[in-house]
Amino acid sequence: IMPLNWLLEAKKWQMLLRAFVKIPFPQSFKAIMSGITLAVVTPGRVGEYGGRITLLDSKHNWHGLVATFVSSISQNICNVLFGYIGASVFLLLYVDMDKFTSVAFILMGLIVLILAFLFYFNIDILRQILNKVLPNTLLNRINKPLKMLDGFRQEKLMLALRFSSLRYLIYLSQYVLILKAFGIGMPIIAGVSGVAMIYLIQSGIPLPPVLGIIARGEIALFIWSIFTDNALGILSATFSLWFINLLFPTLIGLFFVLNVNILRSFGYENE
Repeated sequence: IMPLNWLLEAKKWQMLLRAFVKIPFPQSFKAIMSGITLAVVTPGRVGEYGGRITLLDSKHNWHGLVATFVSSISQNICNVLFGYIGASVFLLLYVDMDKFTSVAFILMGLIVLILAFLFYFNIDILRQILNKVLPNTLLNRINKPLKMLDGFRQEKLMLALRFSSLRYLIYLSQYVLILKAFGIGMPIIAGVSGVAMIYLIQSGIPLPPVLGIIARGEIALFIWSIFTDNALGILSATFSLWFINLLFPTLIGLFFVLNVNILRSFGYENE
C-alpha cells in the first residue's frame, strides 16, 4: 500500500496547485518523488519544497511552494488530530497517570487543535497577527505568498484534509501490520493508539528523516516495552517501514532530479 500513500499525496498537491496552474498528474507525481529525495537529507523535510518546484516552470515556483505549504499543514493537522486521540487512548488505558496530568494533556491538546483549525480555515486571522508582530522588512518578503493563500477556498482546504486523513490511515495501518509481521504481539487498540502516539511525538522533532528514524526507533522501544521485550523485532519493524516508505521513493525521485535542469527550474537560465 506504499504506492497508494504517495499517489494520494501527488493528487492532493495537484489539486491544491490547480488554484494557480493546472499540471498533469504524472508531473505532480514526479514532483512528489523529487521532493522526497531532497527531504531525506534536510532537517524538518525542508528540501521537499525545493524538490517539488524543480518540476515546475520558474514562474510558478511561488505557487508550488505555497501549495506544498498548505499540503504540509493539512497533513500535520491530521498528524496532531489522530495522534492526540491515539495518545489519549494509550495513556489512559496503558499508562499509570495521575488525574491532573491526564486532564492537563487533554486540555492542552484541545487548545492546540482548535488553534490549528482556526488558522487553517481563516488565514486572514494569521495575517493580522503577523502584521502586528513581525517587522515591516520581513512582512514585505512574505506578503506575496500570504496573498496567494487567499486562492484556497474552504472546500479545497477541506478536500486537502480528506486526502491527508486517508494518507494517515495508510501509514498508520502499515506500521500496525508490519509490527504483526515481526511478531510484536499486542492488543489492536494498543497497536493503533501507540503508533499514533509515536507519529505525534516524532512530528515534533525537527530532524532529517535519516536521523528521525533513529529517534523513532528509540520512541518505539520505549512505548512497546510495555507489551514485549522483543527489541530486535521492534527496531526491525521500524526500520523496515522507513525502508519501504522513504528509501524506495527516494531512489525513484533521484532519477527525476538527475534529469531536471535545476538552473532553469529556479529561473537562472533562459528557456
